Amino acid sequence: MGLLLRGLLVAVLLASVSCVEWTQLHAPEHHVHAVKCAKGNPRQSFASWVQDLGKAYKDNVEEYERRFLVWLDNMEYAHAHNEKQSSFKLGLTSFADMSLDEYKTHALGYRPELKGTGLGIGKSSGFKYADFEAPPKVDWREKGIVSEVKNQQQCGSCWAFSTTGSVEGVNALYTGKLVSLSEQELVDCDTTQDHGCAGGLMDFAFSFIIRNGGLDTEKDYRYKAQDGVCNVNKEKKHVVTIDSYEDVPPNDEGALKKASHP
Repeated sequence: MGLLLRGLLVAVLLASVSCVEWTQLHAPEHHVHAVKCAKGNPRQSFASWVQDLGKAYKDNVEEYERRFLVWLDNMEYAHAHNEKQSSFKLGLTSFADMSLDEYKTHALGYRPELKGTGLGIGKSSGFKYADFEAPPKVDWREKGIVSEVKNQQQCGSCWAFSTTGSVEGVNALYTGKLVSLSEQELVDCDTTQDHGCAGGLMDFAFSFIIRNGGLDTEKDYRYKAQDGVCNVNKEKKHVVTIDSYEDVPPNDEGALKKASHP
């Protein structure tokens, strides 16, 4: 009987261990499995999620419980969606303990209202691909012009990531070399019209790169997910530059397809 009880105890302890390593989720099916695991044991899954992602409130009981309820609601939504037939799946990322309003405040830094303050230099008029016939599909990853997935974290710097992604791609397309560029330089140094973690506009960032003569690399000017003081020495390192840019006509999927397939 003693051996049986010890065996049952071991089984219970093993069952209480999380079935997911939250920092090791990559493929879509991994995220789907993680959501199913969380649905089966939400308390334990949330505890391991908090631990794995190093959430600062893990020792604050009141905040922990508040975040658990938000996370639980998002988990239920993701699970319900994943059970349906869909072209995409949902997972529990580092934003899963945020409400929609909180996510908008912390992560959505695109500031279209800034367009009225002037677009700076380098913007081309018109849309050069208006008469272009785009192929049915293309995967730029296969052509080696897309950098690894980056994480802006809880800083409204999406405008900087959008900018570097565009410049990285066009530079790789024309030079054959894929160079990951510095979002932090834009956050720290492009402050005349953009506002760091408080948001910005890609147009201004493109103009900054043109005025500055280029942008430093991600490796040299590391991302910190917070506003900082411009490192003028690194700002002078012009690894990649552009001489102009243009906007894709808004709310036009056809135009976006043409611009993505030149």
